[in-house]
Amino acid sequence: MRTIASSTSSTGPSPGSAAPGIEDHFQDGGFHDVMVRVTGDVVRQAQAAFLTSFRGLGGPLPAELARCFPAPDDPGRTPVALAQVIPGGHVAASQAIFEEIEGARERLDVMNPYLTDGDVVDRILGAAQRGARVRVVVSQKSNNTLATAALRHRYEALASVGVELWELPGTVVHAKVVVADDVVSFGTVNLDAWALYRNSEIMMIARSRELAEQFQERLFEPDIARSRRGTPPGGRRERVESWLGDKLAYYL
Repeated sequence: MRTIASSTSSTGPSPGSAAPGIEDHFQDGGFHDVMVRVTGDVVRQAQAAFLTSFRGLGGPLPAELARCFPAPDDPGRTPVALAQVIPGGHVAASQAIFEEIEGARERLDVMNPYLTDGDVVDRILGAAQRGARVRVVVSQKSNNTLATAALRHRYEALASVGVELWELPGTVVHAKVVVADDVVSFGTVNLDAWALYRNSEIMMIARSRELAEQFQERLFEPDIARSRRGTPPGGRRERVESWLGDKLAYYL
């Protein structure tokens, strides 16, 4: 497979990338997302996932399905797979992300809007304890106050094992990206209980050092350069809010 990554920021889409969304907050920088152009055989996996969902919601299927799955001119060279979370307990995408994080030995970069799942946080802690350089990028001010508070409750534990916590100002981080050594995952999966276990979600996971470097150069490095270090909750009110957020994480 062959993938080309390009990020968007609060100043608008990067050169060559498509518009990041159809709501106003994507156009004006209120949300910070990532766009990835994917070509090759994996496109047919995505087409199958779309048609399955479309049919499940009552949409008609074309009479000749074969026309929806043309062979690509170039099958590509990067191994890429599509995985989903399907309500009812099918969590292949979540399992893939868990294994990706557990496989990190040298580097782990995580960008996600709602990082509240305790199991994921524990796996991130484990990566740092194995000696990987771990960086987590989230919003300085999210659109979900309790989700932000829940993660901040874990800041002290994360920082104690060397995790770099970066808060991006001026926009809501909406990208869902994990780079673990040479494995990259991207898609719709938030790292919260709803997306990991209950919602309908989709993601792609690719193994490519070149792609991992692209994500670092085009997304993580520029964003971290304009972020501030995250610090644990300070005052009593912040500590109480973060404790409450952590206790409610399963429902966020």
